[in-house]
Amino acid sequence: RAVGVAMLPVMLALATLNLNNIVNTYWSSRLTTDQLLGDGGAGPATIYKAFGVFQLPQGIFSLAVATVFFPLFARYAARRDMDGFRDATVASCRQIVVLLMPASVFMFVLAEPIVQLLFERGEFTADNTTLVAAALQGFAVGLVGNGGIQLLMRGFFSLRTLWTPAVTSSMRVSVLL
Repeated sequence: RAVGVAMLPVMLALATLNLNNIVNTYWSSRLTTDQLLGDGGAGPATIYKAFGVFQLPQGIFSLAVATVFFPLFARYAARRDMDGFRDATVASCRQIVVLLMPASVFMFVLAEPIVQLLFERGEFTADNTTLVAAALQGFAVGLVGNGGIQLLMRGFFSLRTLWTPAVTSSMRVSVLL
């Protein structure tokens, strides 16, 4: 029962990224067809494709770093060694920046060729590439921050402050924006 109760804030905090995607998809579906180059339904498809590309470095780098550092966070938290915990948190944040900053710049600068390579064939035209590349650039700007959030959530979980990430997450900001 205690595990089930503890899972609620953890699930809410980890669902933040997907909730942001749902909010983005909702608002993109409100755009008129004229705003999306005359392509009906292109808003949600644009967000879906850009988010999928965004998830690749997110999944490879930030989740790997968070997975590796989580046991270290938990060990320091269990020992109440806050100096060690702080040092591990700083080191892991540096890893996130070192790994995700180049990926973020790469995705921002080369968004159009990336989208062309992955999607432009059949009914997916150059106009669609432009839309998805613009959305991908928007996601790329937040790549490092999102990776940091994924990492710091594990830090809060190891400190057993389970509701902190759920309450302070960007869910509220996304809904308001």
